[in-house]
Amino acid sequence: MSRSRYHIARAALVAALLPLYPANATAHAVRETATERAYAEAINRVRTAHGLRALEEETALVESAREHSADMVANQYFAHGVNWWKRLVRAGASGTHLGENLGWCAIQACPGAAPDSLIQMWLASPDHRATLLSPAFRRLGVGVSHGPFHGWKSAVIVTTDFDG
Repeated sequence: MSRSRYHIARAALVAALLPLYPANATAHAVRETATERAYAEAINRVRTAHGLRALEEETALVESAREHSADMVANQYFAHGVNWWKRLVRAGASGTHLGENLGWCAIQACPGAAPDSLIQMWLASPDHRATLLSPAFRRLGVGVSHGPFHGWKSAVIVTTDFDG
């Protein structure tokens, strides 16, 4: 096989195999909503203000968190779930430390679904604060859903998943 044919065949093989690699094995953009992005940025600002590294946003964790938030809105519950960590592992979390913070806020109390109110609530809660500021975490996924929730016409429901 000529050298140019070899390179073309090799490039075609690589292109064909790329979709078979796990989500975290290839570089790709996280497809977040503007609200999800605002929460991720706010979380990283809090972490860096406390001398911690910013977390890398992981597509699989974003999708898992988003699905959990949407499920809570659709089924009108607010809970991690009995084996919440298994959802993260199924999504591709590979670290030895996993964490999750949940929050919700009626849009009247959180105009524009801005993250400030929920972040302050998490920081005021010892368990949520420990998760938010854990140095063990390296990756983050934020999933946000909007809708009627617990008697409110419109609310924002947020799942933040951590992996490290």
